[in-house]
Amino acid sequence: VREVTIVARSEQRAAETFDCAEAVGVAPRWVSFDDPALGEVCAASGALVSTVPAAAAASYADALAKAPFILDAIYDRGRLRWVRPHAHVAASSCRA
Repeated sequence: VREVTIVARSEQRAAETFDCAEAVGVAPRWVSFDDPALGEVCAASGALVSTVPAAAAASYADALAKAPFILDAIYDRGRLRWVRPHAHVAASSCRA
């Protein structure tokens, strides 16, 4: 991996992730959740690693689900089934 796109509410919120990427020689790029190209960015990615809470991801589920592979790193305590909006959209397309 030579580059990574970090989707976050603000570039400031992604600062520590940028530092980590740069420390291992990976070039980071920031994209806002509100960027009109979010779906295209996800579709062009190798994978999406999500740590976004389910409620926050709901508005962006269709765009996030365009990623070819999704690793959802957040779960809903107390539920054993998929609870993430973008995971549901991807699952309905037989991609989860």
